[in-house]
Amino acid sequence: MRRVFAQVRKELTQKMRDRLGLVVAMVLPLFLMMLLGSAISLTVTGLPIVVQDLDNSPASRDFIDAFRASLTFHIVRWPPSRQPADAFLTNTARAALVIPEHFGRDMTRGSNSEVQLLVDATDANTARLVQAYAAKSCRTTGRRLCPRRPTSGCGSTRAGNRGNSMDPGFW
Repeated sequence: MRRVFAQVRKELTQKMRDRLGLVVAMVLPLFLMMLLGSAISLTVTGLPIVVQDLDNSPASRDFIDAFRASLTFHIVRWPPSRQPADAFLTNTARAALVIPEHFGRDMTRGSNSEVQLLVDATDANTARLVQAYAAKSCRTTGRRLCPRRPTSGCGSTRAGNRGNSMDPGFW
C-alpha cells in the first residue's frame, strides 16, 4: 500500500510542476462536456415532407396543418400530377404523405379513412423516426377530427378501428 501512495505522491508532484498539464487535465473535460452537451441533440426537426392532397377538403387541410404545426416536419407542396416517389429521386423530401379522395367525407361519416405515408428508407433510423412522428400526428388529428370515436388512431389493423389510419410504406 505504501508503494501506491508513493506513486500517487510522485504523480501529483509532477502535475503541480507542469502548469500546462494541470490546466489541460482540469479544463479540457469541462470544455468537452459543455460542447457535447449543447451540440448533440437527439430531436429531429425540419424534415422535409411532401404532401399530396387529393381531397382538398377542410378535414384534409386540418390534417395537413397538424403536420405543419409540428417542429419535426417541414411541408413541401407537391403537385397532384407528379408521383410522390419522385420527391425521393430529386432529394426534395424524406417522406411523402398522400391524402386520398373522399378523406373529408369519410371522416364526417365516421368511417375509416386511410392515409398513405411513403418514407425514404436510405437512412433506416431517420425512416423509423419519421414513421413514429407521423403516426403520433395522425393519432392526434384523428382524435381531434372525430372526438366521438374512442378508438381513432393510426396504424391499427383491428377490424373495429374507426378514424384515420396510416399505411406506412418504405421506399
